[in-house]
Amino acid sequence: MTGYEPGVWLLTVAYVAVAALLLNLNLATPRRAAIKVAAIALVTALYVGAWHGHKELLGWPSDDALPERFRLHYATVEDPDKASRTPGTIYLWVSSLDGPAARREPRAYRITWDAETARAVLDALAEVERGVAMEGSATALSETGRVRAVEPAERVQVGDGAGEPPSKIGFRPVPTPVLPPKF
Repeated sequence: MTGYEPGVWLLTVAYVAVAALLLNLNLATPRRAAIKVAAIALVTALYVGAWHGHKELLGWPSDDALPERFRLHYATVEDPDKASRTPGTIYLWVSSLDGPAARREPRAYRITWDAETARAVLDALAEVERGVAMEGSATALSETGRVRAVEPAERVQVGDGAGEPPSKIGFRPVPTPVLPPKF
């Protein structure tokens, strides 16, 4: 557990203290054993739930669907390893370009690796590192084989949902905004 913030350690100590207090109270009360065991099981389940909830607070990547349109800030591509039989993973740090401004804060996403997506992400990352702002979008192939935008109703769930990347992820430089003429 090295590398965690001091707050995580403090929270762990607090959980242990609450568990010890619960155990002490259970030993001192004349309640039935079934009620005592149920209380201990409930507190233990809450600890597990709280731990998994903290993953989101610690900045671990989300398995949610990528936004329909997003700005790429950074990415990491981990290729599959046949020796250890680990599947590849692509980590994206993006901001949504759709919806309210509050949702435009950067967020980390994790999608399943595939060669075409990895290549597109690495090409876009090279542009970001050169200082070019890159816009990404989840796209799909139409029946004719041409790339088309994904409709909101058919957005691809990645990670725990389908475990697959969108059919395609496309990138392009962020267009220069058209400003009104000055008078």
